[in-house]
Amino acid sequence: MSRKLFVGNLPYETMETDLETLFGQAGTVETVTGVRVTCLSRRRFENPIIEKVDPHGRSYFWIAGTRVSWSRNKDADHEAIAEGAVSLTPLHLDSTNYGALDQLRTWESAIRAQRRAPKTRRTRR
Repeated sequence: MSRKLFVGNLPYETMETDLETLFGQAGTVETVTGVRVTCLSRRRFENPIIEKVDPHGRSYFWIAGTRVSWSRNKDADHEAIAEGAVSLTPLHLDSTNYGALDQLRTWESAIRAQRRAPKTRRTRR
């Protein structure tokens, strides 16, 4: 029976013996065609966002869709696993748009200035 295993949060100092120990905890490795350093695959979906209605009549959006295909990059984790290799994919989960930070920071001083400005009172007629 084939089984896929995820091992995360490995330090950069991880050695081959460390990997053998970690994967060995899941059982005996029967067949491996190699070890590849990979990038994260991307899946393409048909109708990825579907609007639905809950039992109370409120709309919500379900993010799912039907998988159409995987990215076909030779360095992708999906390709490595499909070929029987161990895939080592370094992940970085910071989604910050660093290119926009400097532009948005210029807004901070303008917002602060607006908040400090004396408020004018409106009188009703």
